Amino acid sequence: MLQVVKQLKAMVAELKNSDDANKDNERGKKIRKTISILESTIDEIEYHV
Repeated sequence: MLQVVKQLKAMVAELKNSDDANKDNERGKKIRKTISILESTIDEIEYHV
């Protein structure tokens, strides 16, 4: 399970560093919101594992 969490964190970090996530448009806002939700979900998973 911890390996899955590590992989998810790596994927989120990659998404954070993407050009699309850093753009100041509607797509960038949606990506940043999704990143935030994913980070919260990963934190919850870590807490319960």
